[in-house]
Amino acid sequence: MTYSVCVVEDELQARKTMEDYFRRWGQEHGKDFSITFFEHPLMLLENYRPQWDVIYMDIQMPLMNGMEAAEAG
Repeated sequence: MTYSVCVVEDELQARKTMEDYFRRWGQEHGKDFSITFFEHPLMLLENYRPQWDVIYMDIQMPLMNGMEAAEAG
């Protein structure tokens, strides 16, 4: 089974770190992840469909914070 994960994070290094965490954990536990990244919550919300198993969202981002985006979705 492949787990579908969405990560909304405006900082490149934080996105890379999240991807590394998922990949390493998956290798250690025999799990696969399909990860979709968005730099801004508005990019996620434009054509939102409930297609991910889990969404990780940064709280502090420009234009719209993660809490506002969660409420809008």
